[in-house]
Amino acid sequence: MMLSKAAIPEMRKVGGGRIINIGSTGSLGAEPGFGAYTAMKHGLVGLSKTLAAEFGADGILCNTVCPGYIATDMHNAANARLAEENHVSLEEIKAQRYANVALREAGLPVDVANAVAYLAGPQSNYVTGINLPVTGGVPAGI
Repeated sequence: MMLSKAAIPEMRKVGGGRIINIGSTGSLGAEPGFGAYTAMKHGLVGLSKTLAAEFGADGILCNTVCPGYIATDMHNAANARLAEENHVSLEEIKAQRYANVALREAGLPVDVANAVAYLAGPQSNYVTGINLPVTGGVPAGI
């Protein structure tokens, strides 16, 4: 929010720009036990949509990328920890965690980067105020 506040006047001076926020699947639905996190992510989506509406006439496009399971070091460590805690194989944990992912696997960091690059590039000149899921097909919402 603070970065957008600082960047918008400069973007207006040059005729526009792109604001790309990073949310998560928590931005798209709800999960029991993650109330504060979900509220914050929903707030980010609201901010993105508001900025898109307020500053679109100035050529400023604002969107949110919402990653799901992405095979980062943190994600991989969580899988390993869950396997150890539950006395099951890493493959079993992955099968359980990715059961609701249409592609049945975690994405890669480059998948998120590609979504950001799309929104930053000329191919998305008429795209603003959206949430772009990068989830491998996880159903959003409840």
